[in-house]
Amino acid sequence: MNEKPIDNPRTSQQVLTQQLYKKDPLLVLLRDKLHINLGAGILIVALLFFVSAAGIPAFFNKPLVEQELLRVFVQATFGIPVTIALYWLVPDYLAWLFATLETKDLVGESRQPGEKSYNHFLADLIAAVNDWRWIAVALAWVAYYWVFRLFGQLPREPALIFEEEWARFLVRLLFLLIYTPIFYGAVLGIIKLSVGLIFTWRFFDRFKIKVNPLDPDGAGGYGILGQMLVSSVLISTGSGGIAAVVIILSLPMGNLTKYPEALIFCAIYLFVTPMLFISWLWLPHRAMVEARDEILSRLAGEFRQTMHGSFPSQTNTTEAIRAKTDRLEEIKRQYKLISETFPIWPLRIDALRTIVGTSLLPLISSLISGLIPTIQATVLNFLGRNQP
Repeated sequence: MNEKPIDNPRTSQQVLTQQLYKKDPLLVLLRDKLHINLGAGILIVALLFFVSAAGIPAFFNKPLVEQELLRVFVQATFGIPVTIALYWLVPDYLAWLFATLETKDLVGESRQPGEKSYNHFLADLIAAVNDWRWIAVALAWVAYYWVFRLFGQLPREPALIFEEEWARFLVRLLFLLIYTPIFYGAVLGIIKLSVGLIFTWRFFDRFKIKVNPLDPDGAGGYGILGQMLVSSVLISTGSGGIAAVVIILSLPMGNLTKYPEALIFCAIYLFVTPMLFISWLWLPHRAMVEARDEILSRLAGEFRQTMHGSFPSQTNTTEAIRAKTDRLEEIKRQYKLISETFPIWPLRIDALRTIVGTSLLPLISSLISGLIPTIQATVLNFLGRNQP
């Protein structure tokens, strides 16, 4: 992005969004060619999946058992929307973040002389997000899933209601056609989000930042990071919740590994969630503290210089002491004012506690569900030994 920056912030963000998915054929088709919005895309895919997964067995009078029906319902109402939202919103989120940093004039000077400009940084981001290798990885995962579903066998899958192999093949093919864009988008969404988080780290590592303590967002202009963190952690936590449900439902049958979609949800939760907290919370906090300390250090130096300064020989000693004291008091007042008003977090502390606690719920529930059978077996074994 070496061209002249666009004056209109909204246009700049829209253009950057398009540049961040210009090499993704599926998003280009859906957003630019067919003009499908996110809600419509989620509704269409979720309905197709639920009708196919639950409707086909019911039509042939072989409805799914409760556990399988619950798994299908969770995937249709939570899993598919979370996956599609992640894939769809990553370019918008990254464009929103990096365009806002520029339009709010929050980008400071480079930390090292000779470093690339912010426009060059954005060009590197666009190139990294659009790397063809990410699409190759997503297609490789889709190919693996095709082989797995065509030649493998899931417990109680809808295709098993048919005895003819050709009928089973057609049903599996139907599910593959539904799952292919979902799996493609899930893998690509995780990769692109990870690239964006890495470039967030590079931004704070490469540039000094400017902070506006009176910005209406209450976070010095970096409230956008807090908003993105909350919504992204909710998505990843939803993924963790879905993975926890799949784990709980699959443990009695011992077939967790036969659901590759659970692996994707686990990856989103276990891998992406810590990266979100590091890139969109801890790194901005560290940079904001550094910006505050740089200002306070200058005041501390001025305070020390004034305190140790000598009086001119012709100056009345009393007046000089009073003037020096007044100056020290003003510097001290300014130091205290900046210390108290300078924001150092992109998110309020109370909201931070809430989001951290929420993000841990799927992990805790999965651990508890895994430990319950072991504890139950241990207790029963103990009681059996102590019976007369």
